Order: sequence, then C-alpha cells, then structure tokens
Amino acid sequence: MDDDPVLVSLAEDLRRDDPRLADLLDGVAVRRRHRTWFLLALPLLALPLLLPLGVVLGLLAVLAIVAAPLAVCWLLSASEGPVPGRP
Repeated sequence: MDDDPVLVSLAEDLRRDDPRLADLLDGVAVRRRHRTWFLLALPLLALPLLLPLGVVLGLLAVLAIVAAPLAVCWLLSASEGPVPGRP
C-alpha cells in the first residue's frame, strides 16, 4: 500500500463508509467469491466419478441443450446497441 497519508486517509474513509466497495477494490471479495464457486462445484466434479458413463454423458447432453438458448439470450442482452450494417 502507498505511504501517502492522503491515500491512507481516503482508504480509511472508504472502509468506514462502504466496506464492501473497499473489499472489492482490495480484491478480498474476488478471492472469497472464487472459493465459494469452487466449493459449490466440488460435488458436481465428484459426481461423474460415482455415476455410470452413459448417465454422465446424458446429463451433459441435457445440460448443453438447456444452456444453449440461455447462453444466446444472455449474449443478446449483453450487446451494446444495434448491430452495424442493419437498418
């Protein structure tokens, strides 16, 4: 961290006023979020080891079929403005 007293006082003010934003700027919340996703995904990663191969492939196919339209809708909603070249 910088030794500049002005920056230190601003960081302390931000930590007091909005601790979640201060954590986000420090990167604390990002590490916590990655750990949470990993802990949630761990049973899903271990599940294929317990199920037969046909069941795992069937579940992956159903997941791909369901996720494809949702991914397209998400991509369309995330676009910024009209497509160039279209009236």
